[in-house]
Parts: sequence; C-alpha cells; structure tokens
Amino acid sequence: LLVDDVWLYRFFDERIPQEVVNGITFERWRKGAEARNPGLLKLTLGDITAKEDTSLDARNFPDHLQLGPLRIPLQYRFEPGHEEDGVTAIIPLHLLNQLDPDPFRWLVPGLLREKLAALIKSLPKTLRIHFVPVPEHAERVMPMLDFGQGSLYAQLSSALKKTGGIAVSTQSFREDMVPAHLRMNFAVINEASQVIDHSRDLDELKRRHSADAGKNFQQLARQAYLRTGSKTWDFGELPACFDGEHDGQKVYGFPAVVDEGETVGVRVFETPEAAARQQEQGLARLFRLALGRDLKYLKKNLAVNTQAELLYRQLPPHPFLHEALKPDRELREDLLDRLMAALYLEGQPDLRSAAEFADRLQAHRTELVSKAEELAKTAQTLMELYGEVRTRLKACRTAAVREDLEKQLALMIYRGFCATTPYLRIREMPRYLKAMLIRLEKAPQDPLRDLKQFKAIEPFLECYWTAVKATPTRLNPECNAFRWQLEEFRVSLFAQQLKTPHPVSAKRMEEAWKSAGA
Repeated sequence: LLVDDVWLYRFFDERIPQEVVNGITFERWRKGAEARNPGLLKLTLGDITAKEDTSLDARNFPDHLQLGPLRIPLQYRFEPGHEEDGVTAIIPLHLLNQLDPDPFRWLVPGLLREKLAALIKSLPKTLRIHFVPVPEHAERVMPMLDFGQGSLYAQLSSALKKTGGIAVSTQSFREDMVPAHLRMNFAVINEASQVIDHSRDLDELKRRHSADAGKNFQQLARQAYLRTGSKTWDFGELPACFDGEHDGQKVYGFPAVVDEGETVGVRVFETPEAAARQQEQGLARLFRLALGRDLKYLKKNLAVNTQAELLYRQLPPHPFLHEALKPDRELREDLLDRLMAALYLEGQPDLRSAAEFADRLQAHRTELVSKAEELAKTAQTLMELYGEVRTRLKACRTAAVREDLEKQLALMIYRGFCATTPYLRIREMPRYLKAMLIRLEKAPQDPLRDLKQFKAIEPFLECYWTAVKATPTRLNPECNAFRWQLEEFRVSLFAQQLKTPHPVSAKRMEEAWKSAGA
C-alpha cells in the first residue's frame, strides 16, 4: 500500500540541494530551510500511500509525438537504473536528419513538472539559490508554459524571470545534469523495425548515421515521388511539402526541381535547406532551356578571357563542402547558371507553378544582356585579383598571416563557387580580395598590430566554421548572413580604407552571433 523507495528518493532529492553531502551540511541547510518552510521535508499519509494514478493517461503519456506531419512513436519504461528508463522515441532511419532536438526536450506532459525541477536544479549555484524550494518554483512556472511550442529553455527562462525577477540565460540550463529518465531516449530503427542504435543525444545519432539516413531517405523518396526528363514545366504545381508512404514507410520531405544536365526532374529532399539548394540549380537549368537561343549568343560573348577561364578550371575544391561539384568546371557555363539565378531567383519568391515561371521569364527578359555584362566583368576582375593574391601569398613570410589568408581564400574561391554563391555576394568579393592584398602589404610592417586585429575576429571564425562542419546539411554558408559579416569584419580590421556597407565591430558580431541562435 505504500509508495516505493524510488518515489521517496525523488521526493527528497527534489528538495535537498546538491551541496548537501553529509550530516553537518544537511543540518546546517535544514535549519534555514525549515525556518522558511516548516513543512518542507514532511510527508503526509496521503503522500506515501499508493493510489491509482489518474495522470497515467494518453494526454500525459501519449503513445506518439506529433511533429507537423510526422508521427513519432513513443515507448515507456519505468525502471530506474535501466538504460531505457523513461521515454523512448522510435526514429525510422530515413527520418533522422529531419528531426530537431528542441521538441523532444519537452518530453511528455506527465514528466514535465519533474523535468522543470531538474532543470532548475541544474543551474549554477549563484542562480539556483533564487529558486528554492525548487518544487514550488517548478509548480509555479508550469501554467506559464505552452507545452511543445518552440524552445523549452527559452520558455522556462522567461517564466523564471517573471516569477523570481532573475534573468536566467538559456545556456545556464545543463541538460547533462538532468537525470537520464528526464531526457528523451532515441532508438533508430531500420526498414525491418530493428533498433540499429540508441542514445539520449539526437545530434550524436545524426553525426553517426547522417550519411546512411540520407541514402535511406532518397531510396524511399525516389520510389515514392519522382519526375525526370522534363524540358519545360510540365509536372504541374510543385507542393511545398510531400507527405506519403512507400512500402509501409512514411515519407515526408520537400520537393524541388533538380538539374539533370539537358533536362530537369523533381525529387524529394530531407530538409528545406537541401531542397532550396537543389531548387535554385534546377530552376536555373529550366530558365536556360527556355532561353536557349539567347544564351547561346551570350555565352560566346561573355567578357572573360582565356586566362580567367583556365584559372577557374584549376580552382581547388572547397575544404569540406560541395563534394558534388565536378572538377574542370567551365567559367562560362557557371556564369550562365549564376545569371539565371541572379535575374530570376535571388531575392524573389520561390516558383511553384508553370504560370509563375512564365510570368517571371517575361518580367526580366529585357535585362538579360546588361546583367550578363555586369556578371562577366565582375568574374574577370575577381579571377585577376585571385591570381594576384595567390602570387603574393607565396612570397608572404609571416606564417600566421599566410595560413589565415589561405583558409579565407579557400572558403571563398573554390571549384564551382560561381554555381553556389549568390551574385550579391560575388559582387562584393573583389573588395574582400583587395583587403587581403592590403593586409599582405601592411602585416610585415607591424606584425603585432596584425596579430591583435586577427585576435578580434578569430573567436568568431572558430565558432562559425565549427558550426558549419557540425551541420553541413542545414547551414549553407554561401547564403548565410553571418558568414559574410565575417568578411566585412575583416575589411574593417585590415583594410579600413575600403569601407564596409554597414558598421561592423566585435560587439556587433557578438550580437549577430547570439541572434543567429548559435
């Protein structure tokens, strides 16, 4: 008739702070705590008597988690000490890359109160002392939270500020200090519903299985939804999302037009970011097919010389991205692709129907020649500056400067960069290369000043590119504002005379990094 030892343990564990480690510290803490709340450690008969728990229902402990159109099955195991204690989300391999950790941090409604208490207890002592007794504060913030909507940490931080008047940053909550049964367990299954891996860290599972998950998804998506061999928009309206099944497996993804060389097709991708990248290339090809005669003349007359074409063909690959870009790329071909994107796609609403495509084609047709001339002139200047920077780098005797500039150059000018980088960014690149030349000239004159300037930007470079490497399928640097703010910051540090289009400083970079959610 009585509750078990585990329940009793949790009762006291929620109330007694972590710094209480022996009889002396317990008595010292207890005197003060009971002076403020005499009943803090007292149990009533009702507390310790087992009774039917009406909270164990489908609302508090649902059998699945609904994430948009995705239905993720949940399993429960109430066995303290077991590696599966708590809630387990069953993740089909082909859906792994599409999932974000935030929705899972909420667990289920029936465990939220206990998790809130654990998160509050995970705060540093300087913050935690403002929310004692913890269970009472957890109880107080519960009604203020909108379960499952956005970030649990952000909502809890806001609620604690309202109830306690103390600002708590989301970074102060330590998920690793929360008991295992209050962190979602993830079990990845294959097509035969066999568990192939499990962890309480979703990002770690993604790192281990991202490639296999992508292949598995594409196998299913290719069979479930595919168009190939089109030379015009003859595949109907393109939905923003695809929601279907194949061989009993749920397939949810994002359709996009894809470039097939001489034709286009339609495929489904795991993430909106992956779909957007393919959509630009596919639509650029479709516009090229529609403007075949005009572009044949333009390609021949683009104002780029043989030396620029040869240098472009010999560009090294990106250090860790864009593996699909084939070697020996032709500058004129990539410029035509970028011309289509610059005229018809960049900064404009996505195209999803044949009528929208036709309207866009007519709206910008008269700008074709002038935009092509502008793009070719920029590309010619850029390749000339690139060659000059490479030559000057070979003669640079300051190892730290040379190493940094080589990295900067490799991440900006690489095999096929014209096909992946928006024209608005390409247009600024000559200024970035001129800034490199100025730095190469000034650094030997005052190495200590150069080092001090580099130290101002180094933390941002490290944080940003580490984040890109960690999530290459989601974070597309060529289309990311912070990535280009890094280049503007370099200009302000090493070549102030070239000026920047907007003010930039270390403080502004910190604010931009925080607002980017990094």
